[in-house]
Amino acid sequence: MRYLVYLLLPLLVSCCTTQKKGLVLEGNITGVEKDRLVISRQESARERVALDTVDVINGKFVYEDQNIITGSYAFELIGAKTFFFGILEPSPIKIIGDIANADRGWFKPRFEGGRNNQVVEDFNKLREDLMKDTRFSAYADCLNRLKASQSKEESDKIREEMEPLEDEFNAVLFPKEQELFRNNTDTYAIQTLMKFRFGKYADFLAELCKSVPDSLKTGYEWDGIQKELDSYEATRPGMPAPEFTLYTPDSTALALSDLRGKYVLLDFWASWCAPCRASFPKLKELYKEYKGKGFEILSITNDSNHDQWKKAIEKDQTPWLHVADEFPKPPAPFGPSRVGVLYGTHYLPTTILIDREGKIVATLKGEAEIEAKLKEVFN
Repeated sequence: MRYLVYLLLPLLVSCCTTQKKGLVLEGNITGVEKDRLVISRQESARERVALDTVDVINGKFVYEDQNIITGSYAFELIGAKTFFFGILEPSPIKIIGDIANADRGWFKPRFEGGRNNQVVEDFNKLREDLMKDTRFSAYADCLNRLKASQSKEESDKIREEMEPLEDEFNAVLFPKEQELFRNNTDTYAIQTLMKFRFGKYADFLAELCKSVPDSLKTGYEWDGIQKELDSYEATRPGMPAPEFTLYTPDSTALALSDLRGKYVLLDFWASWCAPCRASFPKLKELYKEYKGKGFEILSITNDSNHDQWKKAIEKDQTPWLHVADEFPKPPAPFGPSRVGVLYGTHYLPTTILIDREGKIVATLKGEAEIEAKLKEVFN
């Protein structure tokens, strides 16, 4: 009989410790005595579908879903009028945070559990660990001073000082991020992270996307990545530049094709972008030198405030063509500019050279690259 008991014990222990299938979500949010938490699935950047509402008592709650779909979810504490976001999957997951850290209705608790949340944590930790490295203490100091800056002039000066330090930092960070991406192409989390890096290493990500399983190429996150891939392909050297029509300061329609027969430098900028406007003196020199040889600059503003846009043109006395990009209009949700998306712009300024036949020559970064390319083209 004793032998039989020994045989049964492992089976009993196994039964008692078997984890429930699906999602088991536990929350511990300090500072919330009694509230209601609405859990919704993100259908798009602005659309969500409510799944359920759970009680939060003394900061704690439990929610289970045996049929949860791995993806991005939104959470709203009704009483606290606070939102936060995270990834859920069929796994035990914990949400831990302190409501005192909420800022203007937004909250960023820690999600623990599940492979996707681990990938996000590992991604964030890469930067956090490097920021502690003494090699980048000057860069960290610039970031701290930038946060505490009291004026635009002070901020611009710090950003100028910080630019080469940031390049050195990213030269170490980006290969580490790419290795993490490469090792986790089979996770949903990679989709949520890729979109933050297409402006930094698009060539790598475009190639990596070929390794993402087709089963993950669904939903709004992948829709965003597909738009990045489309603009990446559309703006590769030799490709026909995407056509568009926008309006000048005097409300005249101007199409890109109207400039066919000239080399055109598309200059994506904004009145509030200090580096953009700091580049104008050099662009004026280049424009004066090459305009007579069939060169034109078409500046496309990201300003939604057209009064500020026109004032900046007047103040800077930029003699080339100007048009304003277009944004979604109410009641449509806020979104990025139309032509900016077509050309995959992730930062300002972005400059793209187009040849006489309307084909992409190159995306150029900085005054030196622009000057060198124009010299190559016209001389």
